[in-house]
Amino acid sequence: MRELARLAVLVSLCALLSAVQAESDEDKLKAEFLIRFAGFTTWPATAFEGNSTPVVVGVWSDSDFTKTLSAAIGTRTAGGRKIVASNIRGTSEIRSVHILYIPASGARSIDRILLEAERLPVLTVSEVSGFCKRGGVMNFYRDGEYIRFEANPDAARSAGLQVSSQLLRLARIVRG
Repeated sequence: MRELARLAVLVSLCALLSAVQAESDEDKLKAEFLIRFAGFTTWPATAFEGNSTPVVVGVWSDSDFTKTLSAAIGTRTAGGRKIVASNIRGTSEIRSVHILYIPASGARSIDRILLEAERLPVLTVSEVSGFCKRGGVMNFYRDGEYIRFEANPDAARSAGLQVSSQLLRLARIVRG
C-alpha cells in the first residue's frame, strides 16, 4: 500500500514537472518569436530618438516572462539596433516600446491597451483569442501541439509599421 502511495506521488510530481517544463519551453518559444518579429518589422524613423536607440520589447505586467525574454535576447540585435526587454505596468508606458506583448494574464486590459496604442508605431502581440480581430497586429495560437501566429496587416499599416512579406507568408492572415 505504501509503495502504491509513493508511486502516486511520484507520478503526480512527474506530471507537475512536465507541465512546468512545457510552460517554460512555450515561454522560450514565444520569446524567440518576439525577437524574430523585431527583425522582420520596420518602424518609421520617428519611432526612435536616435541611431543608437534600442528596439524595446515591452511585456505587459509579467515580470517572469520579461526575465525569460531578456535571457533569450542576450546581445542580439534587429536592424542594427540592440534589443531590450522591459516590464510594462501601465498604459502610459506604451509610448516607450516598439513591441508590446500582452500575455493571457492581461486579457482584461486588451481594449484599453489597444486604444492607447492606436496610431502609435507599436507592434502589438498577444496570445488572447480574437486579438487580431480587435485591432492587434500579431497573435499566438495553438494548432495541436504547435504554437503558430496570425497577423493583421491592416493593423500594422495603421500603426505605421512594415511587416516583412516573408513573415506574413508564415502567418494566418486576419482582417478586422
